[in-house]
Amino acid sequence: MSWSERGWVCDFEFDGGQSSEFKFVIVGNDKTLVWETGNNRILKLPEGGSYVIVCHWNSTGELVKLLPLGLEEYRDRVEGVGHKPTVDASEVGTSPFVGQWQGRAASFIRSNKNARNWWRKLEVVRELIHESLEIGELLEALICSAVYLKWVNTGQIPCFEDGGHHRPNKHAEISRDIFCELEKITCRKDTSPQELLVIRKIHPCLPSFKAEFTAPVPLTRIRDIAHRNDISHDLKQEIKHTIQNKLHRNAGPEDLVSTEAMLARITKNPGEYSEAFIEQFKIFHQELKDFFNAGSLTEQLESLRESLDERGVSALAAFLECKKSLDAAAESNSVLDLIKTMLSLSALRQVIVKGLESGLKNDASDAAIAMRQKWRLCEIGLEDYTFFLLSSEDGKRIWALRLKATLDRTRRLTEEYSDALLQIFPKKVQMLGKALGIPENSVRTYAEAEIRAGYVDI
Repeated sequence: MSWSERGWVCDFEFDGGQSSEFKFVIVGNDKTLVWETGNNRILKLPEGGSYVIVCHWNSTGELVKLLPLGLEEYRDRVEGVGHKPTVDASEVGTSPFVGQWQGRAASFIRSNKNARNWWRKLEVVRELIHESLEIGELLEALICSAVYLKWVNTGQIPCFEDGGHHRPNKHAEISRDIFCELEKITCRKDTSPQELLVIRKIHPCLPSFKAEFTAPVPLTRIRDIAHRNDISHDLKQEIKHTIQNKLHRNAGPEDLVSTEAMLARITKNPGEYSEAFIEQFKIFHQELKDFFNAGSLTEQLESLRESLDERGVSALAAFLECKKSLDAAAESNSVLDLIKTMLSLSALRQVIVKGLESGLKNDASDAAIAMRQKWRLCEIGLEDYTFFLLSSEDGKRIWALRLKATLDRTRRLTEEYSDALLQIFPKKVQMLGKALGIPENSVRTYAEAEIRAGYVDI
C-alpha cells in the first residue's frame, strides 16, 4: 500500500461476480508481522464497474461497502500513488454530491472533503458556527453541525490519517472553543427554541477538554503499556501500531473502538495475561472513554461529585442509589420504585440546571469551563434517562395514574417536541446524507432516532 493525503491506498483489478477474502497486516522494519484480529473480511464483487472501499484497522467485523467511484475522483486518487486510470467513464458511478447543494452548504461539503481526520472535522464545525454568527444563518449551521458530528461519531462518516501529527490536545482545544460558543448562544435572549434544541444534540459529540487532555502530551499511559515486560513482543507491536501511534498522530472515534476490541480480547481468557497489564489497560480504556465523553450516565455523574455542594452530593447519592436498585431489579421493579427514582432524578437535575443558569463567565478558567461541560452533559444525560424510564411499561402505568389534564398536557408537549424535530432535521439530513454518501437507511431514520433519544421536561 502507498501513503497519500487520503490515507493508505492501493488498487486492484478482480474478475467480476466473485467473492474475495482479505486482511491487513503491518510489516515492521524488522520484518515482524502484525495481523488484524478476527475473521477475514469478505468482499462480494459486482459484475463490473469501479469502486472504492474504506476499512478500519482491526474492525474485521464491519460491513464492507462498495462505493461507486467517479472518474475524476478515481484519477486523482490513483495518480497520487503512481498509477493511471484504466476505466471508461460509462462504467463508473456518479458522485453522491447532488445539485441542490448551493452556497454555504456546498462550502460545508467541500470543507469536509478536505477534512480527512477527526480534528479537521471538528475544525469544520468550529468555523461553520463562527461564520454563521456573522451572517445570521445560525440554525442551519447548528443543524448541519449536529447531523455531521453524529455521523462522524458513529462511523457513518469515516476518519482517516492525513500524514499530519496532532496529539489529542489539538482536538480538546477545538472542542473547548465550540463548547464556549454554544454556551454563549444558549444564554442569549434572542436564541430560538429550535436553536436550543439542536445545540443539545451537538454537546454529546464533542470530546473532553479537561486539563489532562489539553496537556502537551496527553494520554501517555498507552505508551507505558506498549513497553511493558509482561506481554509478548508481538502484542507490544500491535498496541504500539494500532492504538498508541494512531492516537498520538490523529486521534478519532475509531481509536475507542480499537481499544475496546483489544480489551475484550485480553480479558476473554482469564489468566492468559497478567492482572497488572489488564488493570493498566482498563484504566487507559476509562481515560479514553473520558476523553471521548463516552462514559455511562453513572460515570458522568460521578465526575461531578467533587464540584457539588452538600445538597448536590446528597441529591447525587440518592439518585445513584435508586438507579442502582432499579437496574439490579430489572423487570421486577414496582411502580413505586420507578416513581422514587424519577423523583430523585428530578431533584438532582434541578441542582444541575440551577448551577448552569448563571451562564459562562468571560473570565472563567479552563478548569471551570471543563467542569461546566461535565455539568451540561450530565443534565442532558439525565433528561435522556427520564425518557427511558417513561418509555418502560411501569412508566406508562405511572402516566395512567395521573389526571387527564396532565396526560393531555404531556401528549401535547410530546407531539410539539416531535413535530419540532421533524420540521428541523429531515430536509437537511436528506441533503447532507446524499452529499456525504451516507447510507439511505441511516438518513431515513435519523429524525426518528433523535425523537426516541429525546425527552420533554414537564
